Formats: sequence, C-alpha cells, structure tokens
Amino acid sequence: MSPETTMRPLKDFKLNVSANTGFQKVFFSVRCLQEECDTAALLSVEIAMSKSDLEIENAVSSLVERLERQERSFYSMDCSMHGMMKTGVVDD
Repeated sequence: MSPETTMRPLKDFKLNVSANTGFQKVFFSVRCLQEECDTAALLSVEIAMSKSDLEIENAVSSLVERLERQERSFYSMDCSMHGMMKTGVVDD
C-alpha cells in the first residue's frame, strides 16, 4: 500500500455478508481525519477461495489499487455526507 494510506487491516473481523459463497472478504478501516466528525468506514475486497497463492500474489496490486480508490472516495466526501452514512439518512 502507498505510504499515504491510513487504512488499517481488521484481522479478526468476521462478517459474512457476501452474496458470493466461496469468497473470502478481507476488511480494512479508515477514519475521517476531522476531529469533529471521526466517522469510520469499512472497506473490503473479496478473494475467491479457489484462487491459488500465485493467482492471489499476481492480483495483489489490483486489490490494493481498489482499496485505495475506496479510501480516496471516502476522504473526498465532506463530513455532512459522513454524518448521513452514520445515520443512514439521506436528505432529499
């Protein structure tokens, strides 16, 4: 991962919400840098359990790129959007 990332892996986080059986989700967290906001987001990628170690190694840069795009998307939102993420409410 790039040195600028603030993502942290969630090693023991188990959440099976994938509609894809046979896939393993890997989770990371990011947190808004504004003290008054402090919203956290859960980022993830899925890896097919049928993939070999070599296939996974070959895909790592693509997976990291996808995670970093998710992180940039989160940071590009303002804190009011983060607040809506917390409550699940979207103003019309």
